[in-house]
Amino acid sequence: MSETEELVPVAETGENFPASSAAPVERVFTGWLRLAYMFEFLIALNVVYGLWSEIGGQGHLDLLPWYTKLVCGVGLCWSVVRFTAGMVETETFWNGRTRRWFLIILLFVITMGGIVYYYHLHEVPDESGPEGASATSVRLSHRAQVNQKI
Repeated sequence: MSETEELVPVAETGENFPASSAAPVERVFTGWLRLAYMFEFLIALNVVYGLWSEIGGQGHLDLLPWYTKLVCGVGLCWSVVRFTAGMVETETFWNGRTRRWFLIILLFVITMGGIVYYYHLHEVPDESGPEGASATSVRLSHRAQVNQKI
């Protein structure tokens, strides 16, 4: 063994081996996961806003300020992507990361439901009365009155 070679400790035996004889560490390329997470985020945006308008009602959703819809929608989508990353990047399905992100997802969903319910309770009622209660008057000219057969 030459003086320029490094010694690499091996954890199991406690012995030192030259670095050149140590097994090379293989790095797994996971760059494609970023692309998959990006597509998942875009699909989640579509799904979240579509479901929110269907479940909460588009009329109630129209009453919300834009920044509330932005924060809740993007926050929920980001949480879904991080939940998926927690499942994919670890060995077990339910771990600390997935539990935390699942609770954050539930927090966003409950908050979104509460906001829509609040706006449902405080929306301004229509000014018109019942449908049959309004009266309409029509004034016909003399010629129209003659031609009109009642």
